[in-house]
Amino acid sequence: ILKSHYDITYTTPLVRSVSPTTIVSYYEDTTHGAFVVIDNGYQLADTMELPPHHYVYDFEVLGNTVYFCGKMIDGSNVYMPTESALVGKFDISPFLNNGGNASTTIYYITFPVENRNHNMLKKMVLMHLVQHY
Repeated sequence: ILKSHYDITYTTPLVRSVSPTTIVSYYEDTTHGAFVVIDNGYQLADTMELPPHHYVYDFEVLGNTVYFCGKMIDGSNVYMPTESALVGKFDISPFLNNGGNASTTIYYITFPVENRNHNMLKKMVLMHLVQHY
């Protein structure tokens, strides 16, 4: 279902549970990363590909939103490619109970990580804050 054998991915495929019947997974192709939403009730999986040279190191699911972090490689100068940190999110609601016919928009930003020798974010931690009145 992940469409990619482990030996051709750059990182270990990531899998997160959304509910007892739905999972979101991430794998990498040769030039970009991709998310897959799999709903147990349907045989078709929905795939969202990231733009070229965008890679995810970690992601978490809160409600119906997937939050991710990683890096983007700018190879416009092939002799000196640069990296930027990457964070983003997308809503999986359109994929639930759909069976492979939905789409969503992936929102993301890239930015340099100041005072570091790398420009990547490797761990996503979500905190759900509850306000009490």
